[in-house]
Amino acid sequence: MNCNELQQGSKGSRYLIKRPKALQWFHNGRLYKESDEERQAGRFELFLDLLYVAIVANFSDDLAENPDGFHVAKYMLIFVPAWHLWSDMREIMNSYYNDDIVQRLTILWIMALLVLYANNARLVDSDIAALRTTAAAYVIARFTSASVFLISSFASFQHRTQARILAGFMFSGLLFTVPLFFEAVSLRAKAAITVAMILYSECTWALTLSPFIKRRLRLEYSTAVDIAHEIDRLAAFEIIILGEFVYSVIVGGPAGIGLTAGYAKALCVLVIAFCLNWIYHLDSSSFTFLFLHPCSSVDTLVLSARSCTNSRMASDGF
Repeated sequence: MNCNELQQGSKGSRYLIKRPKALQWFHNGRLYKESDEERQAGRFELFLDLLYVAIVANFSDDLAENPDGFHVAKYMLIFVPAWHLWSDMREIMNSYYNDDIVQRLTILWIMALLVLYANNARLVDSDIAALRTTAAAYVIARFTSASVFLISSFASFQHRTQARILAGFMFSGLLFTVPLFFEAVSLRAKAAITVAMILYSECTWALTLSPFIKRRLRLEYSTAVDIAHEIDRLAAFEIIILGEFVYSVIVGGPAGIGLTAGYAKALCVLVIAFCLNWIYHLDSSSFTFLFLHPCSSVDTLVLSARSCTNSRMASDGF
């Protein structure tokens, strides 16, 4: 049973607006779930994934065309904040998925901001207006996610303490973006500030959801992750990425006409994608899988963009 079927079978499915409620939580160290049915990725979760893959693929094209240290650093500095926005929505839907009109509009709002972010992020090093637009889109999207955590904490007592701590950290972290709006601040200083913001976000996220904070605050109720649903989300995300990988060897006919060198390279790309999918699902329930998933996704998209370029060059006789 997936999230949508779960909601259709719930008592309150006839309502447009539903009270957010925790789907799983710990009570005195024991795991409880709202339903014993296994959840799968919902249709709006996958729709969000599609947009995010397109965004990162766009960033990857820029890196593939300019494979140097500067563009690697630029790629990471614009990719990770977008990853944080995606992770915020993933956590919200993992913990409070209710598929009502408010949550759907929130997803659409975040997606609209991600589109704005992605269309300006590639120009942050050359245009101050693009940098300001990118930073503003990030601030509004992160503020929205923090507000969702805060509002949900009033409706769902199981996650209340940690949701409010996380929202507080997220609101405070937005102060890092203030210097990004000023032209007088150098690009190098802005890059350093962005690195600090990324580290702050990662550390506070890990601290808030860690067992340490649960023990330190002696929480009777605390957050829990639906591991099966999380693995299903990440596996679906990887399949979408591999779809982008395979798409690159078809669109525009990069292999050329006949049995060309471009076709040989395209075939190699297909084999690599097949092997990556094979290897990826061997240890899809391990801690290493969950930790390295963002890195593997980035590598796959960059390799996809680069392979597309190489195949096209080979078909043209270069």
